[in-house]
Amino acid sequence: MERRKSRRYSLRARALCWWKHADGEAKATPCSTRDLSYRGAFIVSEFLLPSPGAHIEVDVYLPPVGPAARSVQLHGEGTVLRVSPAGTDQPGFAAEVLFHTESSDVTLILGPNSIQ
Repeated sequence: MERRKSRRYSLRARALCWWKHADGEAKATPCSTRDLSYRGAFIVSEFLLPSPGAHIEVDVYLPPVGPAARSVQLHGEGTVLRVSPAGTDQPGFAAEVLFHTESSDVTLILGPNSIQ
């Protein structure tokens, strides 16, 4: 039985996530998306993973679609629902996130290779 509340779209895009670790220290990691919906995402990250229930913020950088198009930045806040740890098929986490869109020129702000 499908339990998702919104349709998912397979989309690999560069992202940046940050949250407060259980010890209170702020953590941030470059990552990428595996899929997105308007209510959440699965974030792929091999290095740092938040705990389930953690409050996170996510910036997703969508590339321009055409030659005259601008890139779009999605910013969202939400909660980590589940974590797939390192050593699994795809380490990362699923999060319920409410996204907002912002048009931006990511290469001017972050540089072409800032987020891997």
